[in-house]
Amino acid sequence: MLIKVVRNLAPNVYQDLQVLRKMGFVKLNTKKGKALIPETLVKEIFFLIR
Repeated sequence: MLIKVVRNLAPNVYQDLQVLRKMGFVKLNTKKGKALIPETLVKEIFFLIR
């Protein structure tokens, strides 16, 4: 589960996924009720911070 991998709280992970969705990096699919399944739309993300 993503929350366990990143050791974060569920609301924070949800907010992060919403930001990534708005930026076009992930698509959120629903399966069997409320469960959101993130699907990556990009192969790699590279950040250059100066």
